Amino acid sequence: MRTRMKCSVCLLTFALVLSCLPVYDVSAANTPIAKQVGNVDFGLNGARTFKANVASAVGGKIEIRLGSANGRLAGTLNVPSTGGTQNWREIETEVNEATGVHNVFFVFTGTGAGNLFQFDSWQFTQR
Repeated sequence: MRTRMKCSVCLLTFALVLSCLPVYDVSAANTPIAKQVGNVDFGLNGARTFKANVASAVGGKIEIRLGSANGRLAGTLNVPSTGGTQNWREIETEVNEATGVHNVFFVFTGTGAGNLFQFDSWQFTQR
């Protein structure tokens, strides 16, 4: 997996936080792989959706897991082909039972050869 830095705005604890996030190039040769974000506070009402900005010629999946890379599955974002690795699109999925503070793991999966998709900015929306 190659990474490069891109500054993005993401929503953590339902307040805007400016941070530099890597752009992940996810390839079939290195899936599944997980990236952790620590101490995400979903609040008492929890998250309703997860949105991510992706680019893909092939597609894949981003599993949103709580606690560990094999932890409870809160949602799965199906990444479609966007028409190429430079054609960025924001996509969204529902999130279930994500309340309180958790370490969040994004688990990238897919099939095929070569680059599956790129993933940079993301956010959770509140219930």
